Amino acid sequence: MNENIEAIFFFFFGTLRILHENKAYQLKAEKLIASLSGTQLSPKDFRKLIDERYVPYRKWALDVNRESNDEELWCKWLLPDYNQDVLRKNCKEMTYWYRQCSGIRFVVDHGIEVIKELHARGYKQGIISNLIGENEIPEW
Repeated sequence: MNENIEAIFFFFFGTLRILHENKAYQLKAEKLIASLSGTQLSPKDFRKLIDERYVPYRKWALDVNRESNDEELWCKWLLPDYNQDVLRKNCKEMTYWYRQCSGIRFVVDHGIEVIKELHARGYKQGIISNLIGENEIPEW
């Protein structure tokens, strides 16, 4: 262990995980998120609506350096005109599946071995991330 280094932080996307497109998986995600919301739109049109509304949310989040929790994300930003009770009930799962609409995430090759070795050498490790959602970081 290098005693001058107290901790190592990983930026989650692109350092520890990479995104792989998988059209069948992405279509499944779009269908699930549409179903969870109770929308009457097709999954494709619903995804387009969410993506359009996500742009101002993202600008706000970057301007104030904060992410909304799942409930605020869906009830205030993405679907304020939808049934709020349904959104509150399903918001965590909807956030997860919204992220899956981009593809499947995998740990990079040898990523687990690197983390274990750094731990074995006594380094403190942390994750830096600007992901939406309350469950994905703890899950990983």
